[in-house]
Amino acid sequence: MVSLRPPRQLILELAADFAALGRLRDQLRAWLAESDVTPTVRDDVLLVATELCTNAIEATADDEPVEVQLTTDGSSLRLSVANVAPSPGREPDAELQHGSLQERGRGLAIVRSLVDTVVMTSDRGRTVVRTMQLL
Repeated sequence: MVSLRPPRQLILELAADFAALGRLRDQLRAWLAESDVTPTVRDDVLLVATELCTNAIEATADDEPVEVQLTTDGSSLRLSVANVAPSPGREPDAELQHGSLQERGRGLAIVRSLVDTVVMTSDRGRTVVRTMQLL
């Protein structure tokens, strides 16, 4: 017997303010608790979302919200974080160099280590980072 479940989706809009990160984690934690994911996956998603939203808040234009979408269909979990940048910025470093002592720039390296795919797109000042994690 095959059991199909409709996808579950959460859409949030955050103020570009670091104080919003705690509320984001609370909302994600509650949504994930109802999504039949393991505690390890829950912790990974919370960390990935925090890292991506931190980057988005740092890079967003004044008063522009950060958009977060999380979707699961029971076999994968997809996270999307989008922001509007004030002006063209530099591309983030592709990888953190082994043994690096730099204090910043570890977020995308952490994200890449916890998810199966990461896709970053930019168009007309809007940057979207999408991740996918197989369950």
